[in-house]
Amino acid sequence: MRFAFLQKDAFIQLGIETLAGVLHDGGHRVEVFIDDAERDLAGAVLASRPDAIAFSCVTGYDEWVEEVANRIKAVRPELPVIVGGPHPTYFPDFVRRPGIDYICQGEGEGAILDFANALQQRDAAMLLQIPNIWAKRDGEIYQNAPRRFIADLDTIPREDWTIYAKYPFLVPYFRNNYPIMTSRGCPLRCSFCFNEKYSQLYEDKGEYLRRRTVRSMVDHLRWLVEERGVRRFSFIDDDFIRVKWLREFAPLYAAEVRVPCTCNVRASTVNDEAAALLKQMNCYCVRMGIESGNDEIRRKVLFKNVSNQRIIDAGRAVKKYKMDLLTYNIFGIPGESVEKALETYQINKDCGADFAQSSILTPYPGLSINEYIEQMGALDPNHLDPMSGLTRVDKTYFIDSKLKLEGKNQILNLQKLMQFFLAFHVPMRVIRWLIRFPENKLYTFIFRATYGYFRLKVNRRELIPLFRLAFRTNSYISMRPRKKELDIGGHAGEGKRLVT
Repeated sequence: MRFAFLQKDAFIQLGIETLAGVLHDGGHRVEVFIDDAERDLAGAVLASRPDAIAFSCVTGYDEWVEEVANRIKAVRPELPVIVGGPHPTYFPDFVRRPGIDYICQGEGEGAILDFANALQQRDAAMLLQIPNIWAKRDGEIYQNAPRRFIADLDTIPREDWTIYAKYPFLVPYFRNNYPIMTSRGCPLRCSFCFNEKYSQLYEDKGEYLRRRTVRSMVDHLRWLVEERGVRRFSFIDDDFIRVKWLREFAPLYAAEVRVPCTCNVRASTVNDEAAALLKQMNCYCVRMGIESGNDEIRRKVLFKNVSNQRIIDAGRAVKKYKMDLLTYNIFGIPGESVEKALETYQINKDCGADFAQSSILTPYPGLSINEYIEQMGALDPNHLDPMSGLTRVDKTYFIDSKLKLEGKNQILNLQKLMQFFLAFHVPMRVIRWLIRFPENKLYTFIFRATYGYFRLKVNRRELIPLFRLAFRTNSYISMRPRKKELDIGGHAGEGKRLVT
């Protein structure tokens, strides 16, 4: 069976690579198509004569997925379309949309292989019974419960990077910053994150937190270095640090893999020993979520039970071993006054952050924080979809807020100028004065310039591969989205849509 995986932006997606590895291991063929890299996406897909179309969809991309699926089906209505990823996982009724035949909830490795085999065998009955998959036939929906979690991550076939080799501008960029995971699951249940709902979906389906064995992981990383030419790894686990596991992994990584790396951590797991082990691995940048510098907001609203002092201590442990510290911060939380927002700047300064990535709270549908937003009366009804009742989500969480907030202008100005203030050690009295100005293009320019420069600096990006990628893809920090029109048989429009 020939699968065509479609995606919007020019990034290597670990999930699609992994599913491609599973399908290839099962004797099927996979080709990926990137909208931003194709002059005529639908035409290129149809010319490849696939047996099935697959999407991985996050909330905010659902309209694009539906539009592309409909345009392809206008030419080949018999072609099955399956959509996996976060959006159909949390909103499985997406299968009812025109152009969508199947959705996959949760982990897709077993489901996609069963789906491909059923298609190959033309087993119509089996296609309606695959665990994790909801199917639509003749207007009727067949709902199948999720299978158990994959207990042994070592059994998953190697991800297939070769599907992206058709886009040569991607390879140099991601060879220098290859995304990889050693584990699945997160112990936290933050109100602004999907983990709570995901764990509920898989209740009584096995252990949520799982990790590959050290030997298997080191062998895989060494293979990527030796066979795929990877020069740096970005460990994108929700929390890379499990000290017992890391004690065994770090020396083996240092001896056998050796290439520099970056990773995500939680402040509550970072101590002197953990930081020393990361340094032993040649880790040069640690990414850590702070979210808010106000203890009450962080604990009671965001459900992150970690103290300010613990965050500061974690940051200082990272800096002690001369690693860069990148922090994640959220502004525009209902109930967050200007003074409370300024506490976020202060804690970043106190913990020694090199780059404070500052986003704006976006009420993605289904998150538990939305109950708090509604209680605070902060949800603007103008941003609700009249058909679904769900919040309309823009493709960026860096530019504006959809919520009604007290002191909104000053808070958003602080979010735009956060990195500038941090880099130039701007005194608090000057910060208070600068954020009082009306919204303006200068602050947006400063935000984009400092964001780009410091992101480039802490991640040690190489300029030429970065520019080649940027030329081909959308920007996370663009200002004005324009709808991209597809025209089968013609060329795609030049407009671009924002991404999250």
